[in-house]
Amino acid sequence: MKQNNSYEVFLETLQKRFPDKKTLALRLVDILHIEKEAVYRRLRGTVPFSFTDIAAIALHFDISLDDILIQGADTIKTRPLRLMAINYCEPTEEDYLMLEGFAQDLKSLSFHPESEFITITNTIPQIFYIRYEHIYRFYLFKWHYEEGSNYTKIPFCEIHPSERLKTINKEYLKHCVQANETIIIWDKYTLQMIEEDIRYFYDIRLITKEEVELIRLDLLKLIDELEKITINGKFENGNKVQLYVSHISIKGSYNCLSFNRNYKLSMIKWFTINDTIATDSYTYQMMKNRMSSLQRSSTLISESGEIQRIKFLDEQRTIVAQLENL
Repeated sequence: MKQNNSYEVFLETLQKRFPDKKTLALRLVDILHIEKEAVYRRLRGTVPFSFTDIAAIALHFDISLDDILIQGADTIKTRPLRLMAINYCEPTEEDYLMLEGFAQDLKSLSFHPESEFITITNTIPQIFYIRYEHIYRFYLFKWHYEEGSNYTKIPFCEIHPSERLKTINKEYLKHCVQANETIIIWDKYTLQMIEEDIRYFYDIRLITKEEVELIRLDLLKLIDELEKITINGKFENGNKVQLYVSHISIKGSYNCLSFNRNYKLSMIKWFTINDTIATDSYTYQMMKNRMSSLQRSSTLISESGEIQRIKFLDEQRTIVAQLENL
């Protein structure tokens, strides 16, 4: 930032996150437990936010104060990435607050007609898998297995998301589909890799045959949902979604979220469900460029490519059917 100090950068960050000042003010009233007029005085700059206020706001909205200080000091331009290292199986209060804050931030999608959500992935996109109990539990289970803190691995039967986490997921899903346009580029080998993972965990006796069947049925429901969405090219709320199938393998999973021209969020997925996030325009543009490149080697199966769509979905059903033969 040119000559802005850290405090001014902090105010700008809030305004970019919530362009609608009324929405921002109401959120701050709840966070700081002060009167609305007191909030407006702080937003106008007539009264400064205290350090305690800034800390509470940064924690609630997952704003990196390190990033604020770097920009405010006008140091060499960096592109900091921050890992959202959340314990999904045993979330702390801080974990919950981080997830709840992010889910609430997504409300901004519905206020901007140019909002977009882009996913480039070799896993089932979160916007889909959190709809299905047993697929979601499988991703939690796999995350816990990869996390590797315990020598004794916890079996699938002991993995259950908390009710609060389920509520957060519902809020995430409700707001995420409010993007004016969603673009998904999906590795065509995604379900093949999931089938192999399930088979492995079954072989080492961490998942039972009965549990495999529950996951299999959820996967079939997911494929049926994909068929409806790709035929119409829309979510149930009418917002547009484009689904591409990549003909080259995708390394890793990436999400790009844009509320408006000023607010951009890039997410790189690690350890199955954890995200590393960046809010700078350079990283966002890199992701957009990657999307454009992959589109050229992918087939659009939503609203068009009927033969390719039918073939792809039939292939996915065949892959999932293999789980019956364990």
